[in-house]
Amino acid sequence: MNKEAKIIRYLIEKGEIKLPLPLLREKTILELEKALSSGNPRNVYFCYKKFADKIDEHIFKIEELFKLLTQTRKDLEQKYQEVSLSEDDKKIIHFLASNTNLPCEDFLEMSGPIYFISQVVDELEKYKNVPELISISLLMFIYVISYELILHQVDRRLECFLKGNSNGEATKRFLKIDRKEYMNHASAQQINNVFVEILYIRKENTSIFGKSSKPKVIRNKVSHVNMFYDQEEGTIIIGKNKYTKRDFSLQFYHILAFLLEWIDVSIGYKIANGNIEKFKTEMTKDFKKLFRRMSWLFKKMERSGDSKKAFMSLILKWKKEAESIN
Repeated sequence: MNKEAKIIRYLIEKGEIKLPLPLLREKTILELEKALSSGNPRNVYFCYKKFADKIDEHIFKIEELFKLLTQTRKDLEQKYQEVSLSEDDKKIIHFLASNTNLPCEDFLEMSGPIYFISQVVDELEKYKNVPELISISLLMFIYVISYELILHQVDRRLECFLKGNSNGEATKRFLKIDRKEYMNHASAQQINNVFVEILYIRKENTSIFGKSSKPKVIRNKVSHVNMFYDQEEGTIIIGKNKYTKRDFSLQFYHILAFLLEWIDVSIGYKIANGNIEKFKTEMTKDFKKLFRRMSWLFKKMERSGDSKKAFMSLILKWKKEAESIN
């Protein structure tokens, strides 16, 4: 991100704004930075309206993202055929896509991180001469990132859904979690307990959140640095278990399979079918919806004297905080 975009950088770190940065042109980010810096909601309204009206001038890399996702799906089908989602995984994905937030937003909000993850995966698959230690380290890194992305997204969607549907003990405890900091979210166990309650699945279910599921256990061990790579044996030691690179890759691709299936279900068709024009059309349409809704929110704010003053005060506060960090 351009160093000049101080407010946007700060707001993203604080979780106050959600943007798929890798898919936005640099000029788009700087235009939004300028509009926000003015402290005038009217300028931000016109900025988002312009993005929506001339979407092709502000969004790019959609084709590249499509190719990365289709290649990852091909790798799954051709190199990691052993990976398959359980019925519990599928049940959770369909629940999330059908009952939480606007389906198109699932992908839009995740598209930035997914673009980055897909890039790393593509490079690892493409270049076989990468030293094994570096390759293993990168694999562990994107494993944790991918699982964290899922936890964060599921947590926020469940929170919205449960605010009007919290009857059981697990759901009530889930809603009490402190989410003041953007990256605070429920643990895999807490999320699993909610799904047990609302989807009537077993605690020891076969999803990636299941009480003893390998994806969850591996993520916990790696996150807490309870792992070691034995170069002589060529094995990854995680807790009390040993994994070959192939075994660990299978667990990672299980996480990716969950993400890819969630994307397919959310947007209503399989990206792997290769219809790039449909993908571009749907993505463009959804970005337009997002920008138009944002422009409407700022237009509404501009018409309210109190809201306008509050926004200007907030921008001044953010500017000072952003400057102190930068």
